[in-house]
Amino acid sequence: MIRRNLLDVNALVALTSIEHPQYPKAQGLRWTCRQDDRSQAVVLFGTRVQASDVVPAGGATPLIENGAVYDLAKTLATDLGVLLD
Repeated sequence: MIRRNLLDVNALVALTSIEHPQYPKAQGLRWTCRQDDRSQAVVLFGTRVQASDVVPAGGATPLIENGAVYDLAKTLATDLGVLLD
C-alpha cells in the first residue's frame, strides 16, 4: 500500500515537472485516484497560486465528531485498505 502511494507520488512529481513549464497559465493539476475513482486530488502550483487565493468553503468538523460520516469514512478506508488513526 505504501509503495503504491509512493509510486503515485513519483508519477505526479514527474508529470508536474513536465506540465508546469509547458502550460504557463495552468495553476495546478487535478487527478482521479486509482484506488477509488470517486476521489479526486488537487495540487496547486505555489509559484502561480497564492495562499490568499484559496478560500475554505464552509466550516470544518473533525471527522471523529460526526458519527455517520466517520462510519462511512471508516468503511471506505477498510475497502481501500487504508488505516485510519
